[in-house]
Amino acid sequence: MAGSDSNAAEGADSSGPQILQLKEILRNELIAILDTIRGAKALVLDRDVSAALSAVVDFAVLREHGVAKMYVLDAGGAGEAEVQGVVYVVQTQVRKLRAVAAQVRAQGGREHSVQLVPRRTLLAERVLEEEGVLGSVALGEFRLDAVPLASDVVSLEQPGMFAALYADGDFGGIAS
Repeated sequence: MAGSDSNAAEGADSSGPQILQLKEILRNELIAILDTIRGAKALVLDRDVSAALSAVVDFAVLREHGVAKMYVLDAGGAGEAEVQGVVYVVQTQVRKLRAVAAQVRAQGGREHSVQLVPRRTLLAERVLEEEGVLGSVALGEFRLDAVPLASDVVSLEQPGMFAALYADGDFGGIAS
């Protein structure tokens, strides 16, 4: 009987989400985003995203992929940095998108990538369009919904994630 319980537990582990792989997936997605801009770049983070991102990747890895400076969005951005491009990682809130648009307008001549957390929305596109910068930026999404902190601990970074996972049984937010 004990043997069958052991086999059932092993089966459950192998079919569930691979928490340790999630960190690697997020890290690789961020690296791919950074590598779309050649040369030195600045990384501008939404304050609400920065802690979760630091759990996924450290600055040494960012530096290997061209990040020369990191800034917090609220602090004014990458205006003075000598970089070819700027990558923004921000939540899809109107106030934050307007701040990004103001910085993009002020930094003409650079490549800009705006990565929306947790996903790209029509509202975000509309705000950037109204601000006159939608055609000037590469717009994408960075799915920073759940961040693994340890092999058995996941931080649910987005509102409503806990209810979706445990009350509704919806693993769509963490499984691609």
